[in-house]
Amino acid sequence: MSSKGTENLGSPEVFATGIIFGILSGLAVLCKAYTKTIVKTSLGWDDFWVLCALLFFWAEDILQLNMIMIARAGFPDMTTYLKVSYASVQFYVPAAVSVKLSLLCLYRRLFPVHGFHLASVIVMGLVSVWGITFFFVNVFMCNPPRKFWEPLTPGFCFKYGKPGLLVGLSAEIALDCTILLLPIKMISGLQMNKTKKVSLALIFLVGGFAVLTNVVRCIMSYDPVTGGTVPWQDMLWVNIHMGTSILCACLPTFRPLVLKANNFTSSLRQRYGSSNSKSKDSKQTPSYESSNSQNVSKRPEYIKMSDQDRLVRPLGPGSENTLAGDDSLTNNKGIRVERTVEVV
Repeated sequence: MSSKGTENLGSPEVFATGIIFGILSGLAVLCKAYTKTIVKTSLGWDDFWVLCALLFFWAEDILQLNMIMIARAGFPDMTTYLKVSYASVQFYVPAAVSVKLSLLCLYRRLFPVHGFHLASVIVMGLVSVWGITFFFVNVFMCNPPRKFWEPLTPGFCFKYGKPGLLVGLSAEIALDCTILLLPIKMISGLQMNKTKKVSLALIFLVGGFAVLTNVVRCIMSYDPVTGGTVPWQDMLWVNIHMGTSILCACLPTFRPLVLKANNFTSSLRQRYGSSNSKSKDSKQTPSYESSNSQNVSKRPEYIKMSDQDRLVRPLGPGSENTLAGDDSLTNNKGIRVERTVEVV
């Protein structure tokens, strides 16, 4: 193993991408499953395959983090390091195939059209052939496999070289582009305005970023000296590529979750906004009674009257008609109205 392949293996960038994209991909799969509870639909094959992709990616990620720990320790046991490296390579193709199958199953559920289903089945077959082929290429890159971590074992090891990497890359990119463009024709036929069609198409085409990361991975990690890949560059871009692939596979199902989040934030804004406005109004406009009582309490003497007048019995013969000043009134129907006055 060349010094170029191991000199930056323990760099913080490799470790950070493994942790960050491992967490982000897990959150994406969790949110995808949660949206099913919002729209009250059962889990489908797309959820199964994206979960498989996540588990394969996590397995590869954990093994790569183990390689980083060995590298930071100064490679105390190179045989163990090579075994872990060989094991981590085996999880890439299953993870990539699972992501592709998840997207195709999602398309089949969203667009239940016979012609589209036939096209998706053909692409699924091509993805399966590509996955099986390169899975066994990785497994038997050395014959016997133990020659990978025990170089003195009799046998041989296959080196991809530039032609091999180009074949593998071109086949995977062709499949990814086919999967990305597959739903565009179906979206163009939907009964919705042009703006919504464009936004929906862009959501599906975001997966093009995952294709771009795969191209960058092969360019940056290629080592022309050994004909293989630079381990730390390959690990760095595999984490980015697989993480973004899982995110893109989950992204088209996030719309119900986004709508629920918008409704929740709007309700909070209305609730706390109205309460704040009421509190401000109460501070700016004090009640009449409180202001009046404050003014009255400042007087040295004041008269407190009862809240309402009392209606007493009609005046009859022998009743006293002499009332104290203006505190009682008599109308022309013989009804006396008495006003209670309390001096404080």
